Amino acid sequence: MQPLAARLLPARTAAGAYLAGLAWGWLPCAMVYAALAAAAFSGGAAQGALGMVAFGLGTLPFLLGAGWLASRLRDWRRIAGAAVLGFGVYGLAHANGNVLGDAIRRGLLCL
Repeated sequence: MQPLAARLLPARTAAGAYLAGLAWGWLPCAMVYAALAAAAFSGGAAQGALGMVAFGLGTLPFLLGAGWLASRLRDWRRIAGAAVLGFGVYGLAHANGNVLGDAIRRGLLCL
């Protein structure tokens, strides 16, 4: 499915975006699989369908917001990547009782 979904991007129309979304919807996602498992064991088809609708409606605002934000911050990717890396190094360096943290403080951060 990934090659088909990739050919549909970038979407130039609303219909193209809808088709791309349908194609990407077939790709594996752990959260969707967890919701499907919960729906399968919900006790009936109606309850399962209602659970999946609730999952879809619950994730829709966040996915739309993430897509919008990603399109606005496209130029900030390197800065965001450096910030994430910096937070990771900081967290490792300040972990209590951590041999790796001590090595990072001494070697990488010169503390």
